[in-house]
Amino acid sequence: MDLDRRQILSDNKAKSGVYCFINKINGKKYVGSSVNLRTRFLEYFNINYLERNKNMSICLALLKYGHSNFSLGIVEYCEIPCVLYWETYSIGLLKPEYNILKTAGSSLGYKHQEEARKKISDSHKEFWNNNPMSEEERNKRMKAVRAARTILGKKHEEETKRRISAAQPMAKKIEVIDLETNQANTYNSIKAAAKALGIPQCSISRYFTKNQQSSYKGRYIFKKQTTGKSRT
Repeated sequence: MDLDRRQILSDNKAKSGVYCFINKINGKKYVGSSVNLRTRFLEYFNINYLERNKNMSICLALLKYGHSNFSLGIVEYCEIPCVLYWETYSIGLLKPEYNILKTAGSSLGYKHQEEARKKISDSHKEFWNNNPMSEEERNKRMKAVRAARTILGKKHEEETKRRISAAQPMAKKIEVIDLETNQANTYNSIKAAAKALGIPQCSISRYFTKNQQSSYKGRYIFKKQTTGKSRT
């Protein structure tokens, strides 16, 4: 981060989206989002800001290890109405250790959900006012708005449930076919399969999320299992 500071600030000017810090020493991660990434990153580069926010794990970690021991990546660039939606989805998928709160927007205040909703609502209005569009396009983008509101507890649509569920360890049994040994085993969950095979849990979850048909790394085929005996 320290070597690429200028590039980071330049590349993210006037952009909104989700980002991820990775501690190069211990591998721990932090996922965050902002409607103005450049401004947010300027804060993280500011030692006074970090000192004032030591209650945040990522700020404390940056002070302890230094910027040179962190890498910073963009998980997703997205429009303002979608920011909190994709942050929460990324938190569920990446399971960042530095994130104490597991729902996007809650970092605006542990007990300030109404304030969070108001800020999102204001950002929506500003976005629509500055981006005139056709009725069809407006309806399309409004779906993203409803998804973001869902994350804050407005209401749960089926698509949001599916995405959040896919980001979590699945409890359903899965069958794993090993193409090298030509054997098939059934496990009680993705967690159990990942542990037995020695591969990341999120890789199997992503396999199902993307409805992947090809083998994982040329060796494993994963299938959802509804019947049959299981092995953990």
